[in-house]
Amino acid sequence: MKKLACIALLLPTFMFAQEAKKDVNSHEVTKGFYGSITVNQISQLDETVNGKITAGMHFSNFHIGAHYITSFGDNATKIDRISANKDTEIKYSGFGLDLMYEVDVHEKMSVAPFLNTSLMKYEITKFPHDPLADILFSAGSLEDNYLNTQIGTKLFFTPNRNFKIGLDIGYNIANGVSLYNTENEDLSGMSLGLTIQFNHFYPKW
Repeated sequence: MKKLACIALLLPTFMFAQEAKKDVNSHEVTKGFYGSITVNQISQLDETVNGKITAGMHFSNFHIGAHYITSFGDNATKIDRISANKDTEIKYSGFGLDLMYEVDVHEKMSVAPFLNTSLMKYEITKFPHDPLADILFSAGSLEDNYLNTQIGTKLFFTPNRNFKIGLDIGYNIANGVSLYNTENEDLSGMSLGLTIQFNHFYPKW
């Protein structure tokens, strides 16, 4: 009689555990790693092209990662108030964090709002043997660190679940710029970019 009573008491617990296990095994949560390469423009002042490498984890639609960004290519500045603009270059580099939430709108298309923040190093360099540039920059700093926040949306084309191509539309918000004759507003503005993303998935939870 005592054995039957114990079985009767334990039966609901056992059934609940089995049901909970079934729910966990059946829902659609997936996890894994992702890596991406992005090319865009981070400043409205110049024609600098920037490359960003990002790596992180994804949980279903949510992505979180870290990135490194650096400028390359022709960095000739367009700052009109710098009269020696033909002899100066602007360089950017920095590390930051990425947050993104991806929503499927079609079998091969998705939209992903994102928020990125980067601690950037902003540096003005000048070619040697330029007396005008020496006088121009003698009273101001040639480099600075500032915080850049980017909000925007990626439009992804997905040939398959492990590979995505995205068009980035965002807005950069610079904060803490104190370079010579340069303000936060000078480094803020719209930006366009292109992203290639690779995904690796684990089995569903």
